[in-house]
Amino acid sequence: MKTLFWLFRNYGEARTAVDALLGLDADPEGMNAIATEDTVKDAVDVDWSTAAVRVSDEQDAPHSGQRQPLRGLDGLLAGEQAVVLDDVGRVYAGGELVTLAVNAAASPASEGQGLYEALLDLGVPEDVARETVEGIKAGGVLVAARLPDELASQARWTVENLEGQARASAIVG
Repeated sequence: MKTLFWLFRNYGEARTAVDALLGLDADPEGMNAIATEDTVKDAVDVDWSTAAVRVSDEQDAPHSGQRQPLRGLDGLLAGEQAVVLDDVGRVYAGGELVTLAVNAAASPASEGQGLYEALLDLGVPEDVARETVEGIKAGGVLVAARLPDELASQARWTVENLEGQARASAIVG
């Protein structure tokens, strides 16, 4: 398994990248993202009265077709609670990998560890971690995907050839 990290300038570019990764049959459970609360709230235009954020919401919904399941990046981040990090402020973290890292960085035991240190703990190189923190503060979105080795190179090529290429990227593992 490899974990690929990309920093996108804005939510729209990140949404396109996640959709492209899912189109390659990447496991949705391997998708991860971090963005500021403001970035997500400004970008996700959802009627919450009809949105199904989790699979259980979709299954529990009446079969009348009224529920609108959120997929991709919207589904990953929309149901999350904001976490406060010292170096970036209020962020949403979706996906198991980054949620664990962000929650650990926000815990009282971390003594002010921020997103930068959390990214280093995940194996992200220092220069990419630094650029990612600054990019997220400026409205960017971090997308990370845990992928089988055989899919990683195709995913990297696909994402890096999208319009609005990632500002920073790293491969770990």
